[in-house]
Amino acid sequence: MSTTTSRVMALTGPRKIEMLRLPITDGAERNRMRVLACGVCGSDWPVYQNGIGYDGTVAAEHAIPLGHEIIGEVEALEDGPADIWGVKPGDRILVEEPIPCGVCKLCRTGRYRMCHPLRYGETSVDVAPGLWGGWADYLYLHPRSIVVKILAGIPSAMACMTLPVANGIAWTRNYGAMEVGDTVMIFGPGQQGLGCVIGAKLAGAHEIIVVGRTADTDRLRSAEILGATRTIAMAPTDNEDRLFEALGDLRPNVVLDVTPDPNVFRYAAMLADIGGRVVVAGSKSRAVPEFVSNQIILKELTISGPYGRDIRTIPAALHYLQTHTETMERAMPASIFPLERAEEALKIIGAGQTATHACVSPTL
Repeated sequence: MSTTTSRVMALTGPRKIEMLRLPITDGAERNRMRVLACGVCGSDWPVYQNGIGYDGTVAAEHAIPLGHEIIGEVEALEDGPADIWGVKPGDRILVEEPIPCGVCKLCRTGRYRMCHPLRYGETSVDVAPGLWGGWADYLYLHPRSIVVKILAGIPSAMACMTLPVANGIAWTRNYGAMEVGDTVMIFGPGQQGLGCVIGAKLAGAHEIIVVGRTADTDRLRSAEILGATRTIAMAPTDNEDRLFEALGDLRPNVVLDVTPDPNVFRYAAMLADIGGRVVVAGSKSRAVPEFVSNQIILKELTISGPYGRDIRTIPAALHYLQTHTETMERAMPASIFPLERAEEALKIIGAGQTATHACVSPTL
C-alpha cells in the first residue's frame, strides 16, 4: 500500500460514489491513521440518496468522503496530540465524528458534538488534506479530534459498533432517564435500535419490547439475543391498534423512536405511560401526521431528542464489546466489504436488508 496517496470513497452526487486517490499532504504525513474498519451507518443513507451532506454541502460540487464509525491504527503522530490522547503509533483507536473548536459555548457546556466546523464523514475533499472519511486507506488525525484507545480483544470490525452501542447507552439512560425495573419499548431494530436494547439491558430494564417490520425477522432475532424480552413485527397495513393489542394493559415507561417513520412518534406518545419519557432519535424527513399534542400535557410526558452521544458512554460501550464478544458475534455478525464495494454495503444497510452490521475494510 502506498504511503504517499490514499484511496478515498467519496460521494460525488445523488446515489453516486467514486473512488478518488488523494495525496497524503498538508499535515496528514505527520498525523494520520491507517483505517482498519469503518462502519456503514443508516444515517449515511439519506446523504447518499440526496447527494447533500448534513451541513448542506452539495456533493456534485464538493466531493464528500464518507464513513464516520472509524477504527484504525495510528501510523504517524506528533508529540502534542499523542500526549493529549495518550496514544502512540501502533495503537488502535476510535475517532469520533465531530472535530469541535473546544472553546465555544457548546463545547464549554458539554455539547461539543453540536460544534463541528469540521466533521469526519462530512467534510469536503476541498478542505485540505481531504482525508476526512473512514472509507479510505488513511484518515487525517486533526489535532482537535476526539480519540479513544480501543481495548484489546475487540475485533476491529466489531469495534465499529462502539458508537451505536454508546448511543444506545446514552439514549436509554441519559435521555430516557431509565430506572431499574422500567419497561422500555424500542421502535426500529437497526444498529442504533439494537444499541438501545443493550443500553436498556445494562440499565436493568424489566421488559424490553422491540418493534420492527415483518421484513425484520433477522433483526428482531438479534434483538432477542441481546436481551429483548418481546418483539413485535408490524405489517405495512398495521397501525396503532396492532400495538395496543400486543401490549394489552402494559404501558412502557420509556419509548425510543429510532426510525425515519414520522408515524412512529405518534405511536410512541400514545403508548407511553403517564409520566413516561419519549426519546426521538430517528431523523424524520416529513411532518408527524395526526399528532395530538395534548397527550404530552395530559400524560406529563417528557420528550427529548439526542444529538449523538456523550463521550462518557464510549468507555462503557467498549467494555460491553470486550466482555460480550461472543454474544455480539451471534447477534450482529459483521458483513465486511472491501473498500471498492462500499456502495454495495451502504445499499444493504439503507434498504433494511438482513445485515444488522456492515463495515468497510480497506485492508481486504
